[in-house]
Amino acid sequence: MVISGARKKILRTDLQSGDQTWLIGSLPLRHERKTETHPVVQEMYLLEGELAGNTGLMKPGAYFWRPRDKLHGPYGSKTGTLILMRSRGGALSTNYYPLERPFSFDVAHQPVLPSNLQVLGGLPWSGDGVY
Repeated sequence: MVISGARKKILRTDLQSGDQTWLIGSLPLRHERKTETHPVVQEMYLLEGELAGNTGLMKPGAYFWRPRDKLHGPYGSKTGTLILMRSRGGALSTNYYPLERPFSFDVAHQPVLPSNLQVLGGLPWSGDGVY
């Protein structure tokens, strides 16, 4: 699949559920101009590069599990990225929404964590190293 400035390679599609696993890579200095949702659960593991989004900067080793229909973005990368992703609940489709705020590569680190881990999100983070 071709996405402007990015390429997506489907690795597996479950024939019963439609769930998918894929790799997606993007060029350096690429960013989205819209916020979005997906009607499926989305899971991501960042293999290479850095990805800036509405919850801060992710580096190699960063992981997220996003519930269906969760508004997110915009996002982008100064370095380019290589990401392993999967969907649960069917194939990924995207609903786009008008940009509510300008995109920035410099977003404060504000991870979304389960209640029992929220104290960790408030600890100082220098931005150095990988997750």
